Amino acid sequence: MLHLNAKQTNEIYQHYNTSTSFHKLFSDDIDSQQTTLHLFQDQGMDLHKLDDLGNGWSKRWSTHGGTGNKHYTHILL
Repeated sequence: MLHLNAKQTNEIYQHYNTSTSFHKLFSDDIDSQQTTLHLFQDQGMDLHKLDDLGNGWSKRWSTHGGTGNKHYTHILL
């Protein structure tokens, strides 16, 4: 679901061949959400402005699950 050019595809293959992948789950507690906010800010992401074409980030896939206080959303940016 990602739109990649040849350079990006090559960089992804190089990353998978030389590094561990980044996969991080965040909970809804305050400390976890602050960590998430800092991570996104460090990467120049503003989830509230994903629809802004000048943002450079876009949501490519998402899913929701759980109920009540256990509700979650997974997003691929």
